[in-house]
Amino acid sequence: MLIKIIGSIIIPIFLAAMIGCDDDTESQLPDLGSCFSGKPAKEAKNQLGIVSYNQYENRWAIYVSVQGSYDSQIAGFYCDELDVLKHEGMKVRFSGSYLPYEKDRKPPVGSLEYYYLHVENYTIEY
Repeated sequence: MLIKIIGSIIIPIFLAAMIGCDDDTESQLPDLGSCFSGKPAKEAKNQLGIVSYNQYENRWAIYVSVQGSYDSQIAGFYCDELDVLKHEGMKVRFSGSYLPYEKDRKPPVGSLEYYYLHVENYTIEY
């Protein structure tokens, strides 16, 4: 009797978990070709940011603190292949354009905004 009760509880939970584990659609990242589409959402002029690898999006980004807030940040995912900027914690001063990121891709915290970033010029700060 106990085995039937446990089986009737565990089997549906196991099946529901297996059905809910289909990650294929979520793990597909947008290609950088869509990076240059659309109108710029914001301009970046002489901003200071910190380079970091975003594990949720599997991409490098420049993180900038939003002025006037104590915890809000913008993550700008490079539109360009800037291998020289792929160093964790590097400080960089840059100018460029923020472009809209994919609508279905949301940051894991509310105080973070995602954008594509077209870097026009930069200098590495030491």
